[in-house]
Amino acid sequence: MSFLKGYKFQSFLAVTAKLVEAIFELIMPLLMAQLIDVGIRENDMSTVFSMVIWMFVLTILGYLSSITCQYLASYISQKVGGRMRHALFSKVTTFSEAETNKYSSAVLTNRITTDVNLVQHMIAIVIRLGVRAPILMVGSLFALASISPKLSMTLLYTFPLFVVVVI
Repeated sequence: MSFLKGYKFQSFLAVTAKLVEAIFELIMPLLMAQLIDVGIRENDMSTVFSMVIWMFVLTILGYLSSITCQYLASYISQKVGGRMRHALFSKVTTFSEAETNKYSSAVLTNRITTDVNLVQHMIAIVIRLGVRAPILMVGSLFALASISPKLSMTLLYTFPLFVVVVI
């Protein structure tokens, strides 16, 4: 965790961007329902145009939020990985001959490359998906409750199963 120091603001921005993207993604079906129920059924073209414009705006903003999150997640994970590699390399160069003989050069190389890459990937995944999944799970309950309260109760009963699967 000490390698993540200095990236709190970027992490906060990345998580916020992912939150915005997920919220916009949850709003889309509600706008589509409004477009169909009011605009098309009642032949109200102003509602159709209004909903289409809102959907377009939310799509663009969601896309920009997604790009922001993806960039920041990559930036943070690469910087942390670079710090870890530097620290590991510095540590390995201080090994005595006995310590160097204890570990093979293949093991040390693996620690500096593959293991750090896995940590980088984990950081990026947590920023990108670790935030998105819970937001979509909880947000889908609220969105579904506004459309069909009875169906949302069914989803609420299966919610613990979804939590277990995601975790």
